[in-house]
Amino acid sequence: MRQRVLLVDDQPTEIEWLIYRLHKRGYEVVLATNEKAALRELHALESGQVQYRAGIFDIMVAIDDLASLIEMDDEVDVGDILHQSLDTGVRLCRVARCDLELRESEFPIAAISVRDDDELRSSLEELGITLFKRDAQSQKSIMSFVDMYLPDTRSNADA
Repeated sequence: MRQRVLLVDDQPTEIEWLIYRLHKRGYEVVLATNEKAALRELHALESGQVQYRAGIFDIMVAIDDLASLIEMDDEVDVGDILHQSLDTGVRLCRVARCDLELRESEFPIAAISVRDDDELRSSLEELGITLFKRDAQSQKSIMSFVDMYLPDTRSNADA
């Protein structure tokens, strides 16, 4: 059975290269495209229903799926939704580390973001989570996390 990685990102086309590289290393990638889906996966991990080798969380990810937001129609303040989405990944990291007590040794997490400000870095560092900038160099930088926590799981015959 392949080991799994939880990838939280609402724009998976921007990280197809990462999904490809994780597959090449022998990992199954489970994609959560919004906060609600990610929370379900984190609670399943904490309860032992699923196992993940690591998590890679985008900091700015949708809080809910588009269909649910459309269903709410006039009840939704789009500005409020966008504002809440700015730190979704930080909230998810806090849930994993503080609420569910998932330690780095059992569930290492990397955060990726186009944001790179002191407040964000500080919030993540308090949780023991490294922020990787999402830019032209992001492939190289996030691969340092992958190299450290997600070694190639394929046998030599599979490689």
